[in-house]
Amino acid sequence: MKKRIPWNKGTTKYISKRCVGCSCKFKVEEWEVKRGRGKYCSHKCYLKNVVAWNKGIPSPKGKDHPNWKGDKASYSAIHRWVARNNTKPECCSKCRKKGRLELANISGKYKREIDDYEWLCIKCHRNMDGWFKKVMKKVVRGKDGRFYKKS
Repeated sequence: MKKRIPWNKGTTKYISKRCVGCSCKFKVEEWEVKRGRGKYCSHKCYLKNVVAWNKGIPSPKGKDHPNWKGDKASYSAIHRWVARNNTKPECCSKCRKKGRLELANISGKYKREIDDYEWLCIKCHRNMDGWFKKVMKKVVRGKDGRFYKKS
């Protein structure tokens, strides 16, 4: 059986160009040049030489950022902000014990003020929050000595 020749065989026109990145010669199809492509010899060369559209433009931070919430920020967002801006000491500010430290809110009102937070060890933080009393209100000790949720 005779092989058929495609109707568009030989119609592709190539243009010889120089790469913008490495200045080597390469061939590119004419239609790509018309569309604004065909400037680089390869994708690898393009990635080496392309400049980000936002390079040198300072990104808005703090109150200038469009997503800024101010005092309406969430609990975790305020904790992250305080942790970034308040240097972490070596030891707990109450018992001077070294180890894992947590940010504890002093006033109980979660405001965006660095002075309203202090670094405490886990034990001091739980005592300050009254954590044990809160837990004990929700549980009952059974006859076997175990703790059970109040129903």
